[in-house]
Order: sequence, then C-alpha cells, then structure tokens
Amino acid sequence: MGKSLATSSEKAVSFQAYSLCDTSVKIPFFECNNFVDNALNKYTIEVLGNKEFKFLKQSKRTVTNIHQIELRDTIYTFSDKANKIQIYRAKHVDIIYEFDVTDTKCKLLGNVGTGMTKAEFSNKFNILKPVKNKIKIGNSNGTQAFTFYFNNNKIQRINALLYMD
Repeated sequence: MGKSLATSSEKAVSFQAYSLCDTSVKIPFFECNNFVDNALNKYTIEVLGNKEFKFLKQSKRTVTNIHQIELRDTIYTFSDKANKIQIYRAKHVDIIYEFDVTDTKCKLLGNVGTGMTKAEFSNKFNILKPVKNKIKIGNSNGTQAFTFYFNNNKIQRINALLYMD
C-alpha cells in the first residue's frame, strides 16, 4: 500500500450530511457542502505527477476555450485501467472535472476513499439510516456530487459528477 496524502487532522474530520430524498429510492442523495466543496482540494497537476501516483499514466491535450475562442486550454488526464482523473487547465485556474477511482491511494477530504467500510462512511457523514450499495453526497446547488459504490460493505469505487462551465 502506498502512503496516503491524508494528514492526521483529515483522518479526524467528520461531516454532517442531510438526506434530500427518501432513502428507499435507487440512489439515496445526501447534501454535504463542506465535504463536496473541499473533497478534491489536494489534487493538483503537480500532486498527481508525484511518485505516489506514478501508477497513473499522464497525458494532455489542448482544447479551445468556449468563452474566448482565441485561447487554448489544456486537459490533463491521469489514468490507468480502473482510475481516471481529469483536470481542465484554463488561463487562471485548474478545475477537476472528472474523478473516477478505485485505488486506495486516491483519498478524498477526511480520508474518505476506497476500502472504507459502510460503518466508517456512515459515521464520517453522520448518516443514521443504513447505507445502500450506492449513495450520492452532493452540494446544495446540484453542481457537484460524489457517487460511492459499495461492495462487500466497503467503498469499491468513487465517481464524481463535477459541473464545469
């Protein structure tokens, strides 16, 4: 196992998730702005280029900026067969717009990641009802959501829907 980027203070972090729908539906959705707004903060092009993430192949391609067609932006992709993280680099900002991972090295804020048990996940987000095999944690304006897939009572995959204009 690789060394995690999570700090000891991140491991102690917990969140308050609020159910926004009947959890009997196919994918229960919980709102947790603090988590969603900060979950990917440590992921930068530089960090993903470090030796901890050497298992991910890096590629990049240029694209036309849709707001200023004279500008060219770059999409960086870090991937292997089971993981994909994409970062859109514009003139003044880098934006993660795809995060689909199964590797235990890819932790989110608060050390949330694959391998975490349903009980640990429920405690981390203060979810009182039983957690199903698929659950979404999103923000209040609907622009970002993380879907957690469980298998054998552990997170197996994390997929993020991240809005980018």
